[in-house]
Amino acid sequence: MNIKTHRDKEKKMKNRQEYEAHLESWLDNWDKKIQTVASETDHPLQEKLDDMKIVHQDIRGKLDEMKQSDDNHWEDMRARVDKIMGHIDTSFRESLAYFH
Repeated sequence: MNIKTHRDKEKKMKNRQEYEAHLESWLDNWDKKIQTVASETDHPLQEKLDDMKIVHQDIRGKLDEMKQSDDNHWEDMRARVDKIMGHIDTSFRESLAYFH
């Protein structure tokens, strides 16, 4: 492996670690918000909150898969996660607006 290839691999790994840390932080943030609302909520929109929990758990599972995947598979998973994250973030925000 030449120096350029090694540096590229190090940069890719750093980006991977940074991305996974960012996604972990995002999930932790939403977990706290969901738990806070869940502890305060007892009304007809509980089903919406339950749906948010399911989506949150699904993304957490994808993050776990990403952490254990090889570089080629990880890049593919990142592209798919990136594609849905904006939509999910917006959906979570809209859902939480129902509770406040």
